[in-house]
Amino acid sequence: MYASVPKSDIQVRLNVLQRKLGKKANIDQLLAETNPADLSIEALRGLRTSLHFAMMEAKNNILMISGPSPSVGKTFISTNFAVVVAKTGQRVLLVDADMRKGYLQRQFGLKWDDGLSDYLSGKIELPGAIKASGIENLDIVTRGQTLQTLLSY
Repeated sequence: MYASVPKSDIQVRLNVLQRKLGKKANIDQLLAETNPADLSIEALRGLRTSLHFAMMEAKNNILMISGPSPSVGKTFISTNFAVVVAKTGQRVLLVDADMRKGYLQRQFGLKWDDGLSDYLSGKIELPGAIKASGIENLDIVTRGQTLQTLLSY
């Protein structure tokens, strides 16, 4: 185990507020941006350091974050970890590969369209799938069209 990330009370409050106000509410939910001193963000910095040393001899710097069920923190960890790494000056490409229910784009105020599924189906070229996140050194590939939408074509 490389890190234990505590649940953030601030993030819980942001999530509740987001649910109350709905999807169109413009709430910045990136804790690494709004409250970088939070204990969970500090734990992600520790994870960044641990992975740096663990991956020194790796052939690539690809990291996949997965979980056994919905609502276990995959989006929280992946988005905030990407911000923490990008803040060190490393270039980060965050890819939302949840083709059914991916919503990573919401954290950055982006739209899901022209994303991974559109690239994989040949509808767009790779540069068209990469979106600026608004955070220096961090780009995003959103999920694109859902599988159901793609199958209807």
